[in-house]
Amino acid sequence: MLTATRRLALGLCLCALWPASRAGAQEGVDPWPAWVVELRADAARAGIPGNFFDVQFAGLAPDPAVLRLEQEQREARPTFSRYRATRLDPLRIRLGREELQRNRALLERISRSYGVDACAILAVWGLETSYGRVRGEFPVVRSLATLAFAGRRREYFRRELLVALRILQEGHVPAERLRGEWAGGSGHPQFMPSSWERYAVDLDGDGRRDIWEGTADALASIANLLMMGGWQPGQPWGLPVVLGEGVRPESLPPAGTELPLGEWKRLGLLPGDGARAAPGPNLRGALVVPEEGVHLLVFDNHRLLRGYNGSTFYGLTAGALADLLCAPAP
Repeated sequence: MLTATRRLALGLCLCALWPASRAGAQEGVDPWPAWVVELRADAARAGIPGNFFDVQFAGLAPDPAVLRLEQEQREARPTFSRYRATRLDPLRIRLGREELQRNRALLERISRSYGVDACAILAVWGLETSYGRVRGEFPVVRSLATLAFAGRRREYFRRELLVALRILQEGHVPAERLRGEWAGGSGHPQFMPSSWERYAVDLDGDGRRDIWEGTADALASIANLLMMGGWQPGQPWGLPVVLGEGVRPESLPPAGTELPLGEWKRLGLLPGDGARAAPGPNLRGALVVPEEGVHLLVFDNHRLLRGYNGSTFYGLTAGALADLLCAPAP
C-alpha cells in the first residue's frame, strides 16, 4: 500500500496527463480517490456490488509503468521489416511447429468445428503469447484502471475495466490469475475483457470459459473470434506480388481498392517470391505496400488477422507465420 507521500507524488505526476477539469482546481490534489468514487458509482449501476468493488480497489493506485509503456508504444514506429523480423524469429517458428505436432488432434477438431484454418489459430497464439509461454504479469484490473484514469483512450479502458470487474465478481477466474500484458489483454489469446465476453468458449466442457490456463478453451476461443468475423476456410490471407516490367506504382489504383485477381494481373502484378499457387482469378484482393519495395495482395482473411490486433503489420506477420508453420518440412 502506498504511503500518503508517495500517493501525492504519483497524483502530481499524473496530473499532467489528466485534463484540468478532472484533476481538481487545487494544485497538488490527488485526483485518483475522487475518480475511484465516481467509478464505484458506475460499477454499482453495472451490477457490481460495492463491497466487492472495495475489495478490488483496496490499496490500488495507478501503475506508472503502464503509462510509460503506453507512451513508448505511441512513439515506437518500427519498419515493417523490423517488426516482422522480431516476430518471425527461428525460435517462434520452431516452437510453433512443435506445438502443431503436440496439439494436432485438438487443432484439427477446432478447425472442423469452427471452419478456421488450424495454422491461423496457431499463428495468433504464437504472436500473442509465444504459444502460452509469455502471458504477462500485469494485474489486469490495475492496468485497466490506470489507463481508464490517465491513458489516451480513457472511455474505452473504463468500459473494459467494468467488464473485468464483472468477470471477477461472477467467479470466472480468480483475481490472482487475471494477469496479462500492460494494456489489459490476458490469457493465452490476450483477450480484452469484452472479447472474453463475446468470443470465449468452453470447449473442454468443464463449465468454465478458461482462456487463462485451458489450452483447449483458449485455442477454440481464437477460432470462434475469427469465425464470427467471417473467416473463409481454405482461402489464402494474402499473396506476395511484384510489379511487372514498366509498371509504375502511381499508375495502380488507390490503396484499399479491391479488384479480382485477374484484373490485378492485367494491371501488371505478378506472383512474387514465396507465393504459393495463386487462387482463382475472381477472388478479390487489395494491394498493400507496408514499406517501399514490398507489395502484397491481401484478401478477407487478412482483414480478420489484422483486426485481431488492429495493425496491418500484425495481420501480414500473422499470415506469414501461419504459412511457415504449415509449410512442408524443409
